Amino acid sequence: MVKYYFLSVCLFTITHVKAQQWLGSPTSTGSIYRNGNIGINTDNPQSALDVKGNIQLSSPFLEKPMGLIPEVDDSYPSSSILNMSLNFRESNAITNSDGAGFRIDMRPTFPLFQWVKRNAGESITLGGEVLMGIGSNGNLGIGTGKTIPAARLHVVGDEFVTGKVGIGTNNFLQDADAKLIVDGKILAEDLEVKNVKADHVFAPTYKLRSLKEVEKYINDHGHLPDVPAASETEKGIKVAEFNTLLLQKIEELTLYVIQQRKEINTLKTRLANKRAGKSKSAVH
Repeated sequence: MVKYYFLSVCLFTITHVKAQQWLGSPTSTGSIYRNGNIGINTDNPQSALDVKGNIQLSSPFLEKPMGLIPEVDDSYPSSSILNMSLNFRESNAITNSDGAGFRIDMRPTFPLFQWVKRNAGESITLGGEVLMGIGSNGNLGIGTGKTIPAARLHVVGDEFVTGKVGIGTNNFLQDADAKLIVDGKILAEDLEVKNVKADHVFAPTYKLRSLKEVEKYINDHGHLPDVPAASETEKGIKVAEFNTLLLQKIEELTLYVIQQRKEINTLKTRLANKRAGKSKSAVH
């Protein structure tokens, strides 16, 4: 009798000290109350609810399963991955429909936070692409896939911005029409500027100043006609407008050269005729 009593005490102690179990009919209804930690697939729960495995949410109103699903990459066995997803890694995911989720990824060569998508037809265990990721250093990547973003904002693909963009500044009030404001240098291999045209200089109706008029204007104002003074240009220029002025001056210079060439040819002809006349006089 003593042996049976001792065995009963041991069993009671083990089940209550290690963890208590819920035993009941699967069709039971009503509230369940448990004072202490609850473990699912573990007999040593470390928190109020400790689950070893996946957690899935379902409802008659949900067409696709939702889940809180841990994941393990064999290449990084000590790095945890947690998916909070809809129809992504759930065991009963509808594979012929898209799935998506948010992932926390502790693998050292992957973004720490990821917004992922699995396309219809892809494997629920291997499929999925990273649409956007944030590295542990705070860098944000869009279209960078599983690569850690290399800059504070790293974008692969086209960008469309409806507002204004400031680089090195957020003072957008300095120019109400500017879409891009840069406080610093811009380095580029090439720059294309539209609306640069000055062919009106070659029109028959264009009034070309004489070189004497140009000389007088320079002496009076210290800069070329139609071109702003240095005191104005040092405040900034509109590239297309200023290039049009420069092109206009180049075309005017071309007309001056043509005029001078004609005058030189006329002088050469007169000089040749004069020399020819002297030669005839010397012969007679």
